Amino acid sequence: MLNQERVLLEPRVSLPAPLAVPIALAQGLARFARRRPVGAFCGLVIVILLAAAIAAPWVARQDPLITHTVVKLQPPSTAHWFGTDDLGRDVFSRVVYGSRVSLGISFIGTLLAVSIALVLAVPSGYFGGTTDLVVQRCVDAVQAIPPLLVILTAVSILSPTITNLILLLGISAAFGQSRIIRSQVLTLKNMPFVDASRCTGAGPLRIMLKHILPNVMSLAIVVGSFALVQIILAEATLSFLGFGVQPPNPSWGQMLSGSARPFMVRAPWMGLAPGIVLSVTVLAYNLIGDTLRDELDPRLRGSRGGNSTE
Repeated sequence: MLNQERVLLEPRVSLPAPLAVPIALAQGLARFARRRPVGAFCGLVIVILLAAAIAAPWVARQDPLITHTVVKLQPPSTAHWFGTDDLGRDVFSRVVYGSRVSLGISFIGTLLAVSIALVLAVPSGYFGGTTDLVVQRCVDAVQAIPPLLVILTAVSILSPTITNLILLLGISAAFGQSRIIRSQVLTLKNMPFVDASRCTGAGPLRIMLKHILPNVMSLAIVVGSFALVQIILAEATLSFLGFGVQPPNPSWGQMLSGSARPFMVRAPWMGLAPGIVLSVTVLAYNLIGDTLRDELDPRLRGSRGGNSTE
């Protein structure tokens, strides 16, 4: 009894406020890593890629635009980790700087795509009737045309700047995502909490902003992760065809085209390096998208067995 009273009387040791949040975050990440090891590993890969893109001036070993014809077509070595291209430029540095372009376009384009998808899906699904009919027929008309064909036509008319690429890729990816979000809105608008809010006199705008939008954000994050993969591949395709980022600025798709094709057999590292990085990035985002879907969708949460691997 005395020992129990002594334990009860002793004050609890609480962590300082600045340390509590990082420790709680670390514990949450550790639990997530045990529950979803594949998703955690893919998240680590994405963090490394983003860190390399942000810190490109310090990560890259050389200037990606400076040519050194004396060392052209050199194989991978300690001086040039990914070798050099036909102009003597360091391939590793070009891959690192190319990640800035590819990931920057994909992230901003995804934010634009998700924003447009929410603007289209939430009012369309909530109001229904004529509004839904008009919006969905417009979406059907846009999706009936191959998106790559539309983007190629628009880029050929406009200049292929980074701003134009972000706008075109973001808008083209928005319509498919809006249909997925709309299906969730159709379910939410008939939920009891929405009916209760409507009975208290809340208007449509308040209901959409306060009740519908917060409940579709988890789905928007999931579809955004897949839209990001779509935009990365579309940007690489455009750059490969010569309609994307223009040289000498590097991008992964552009490095697979141009001078890399004639030298694929003689200097395969010119195409292997950006190709492998692009493939790893797309695979990591696909797997992290699956993980987010399993974590954020209550119907799928735990369906693969708490501590089981993915």
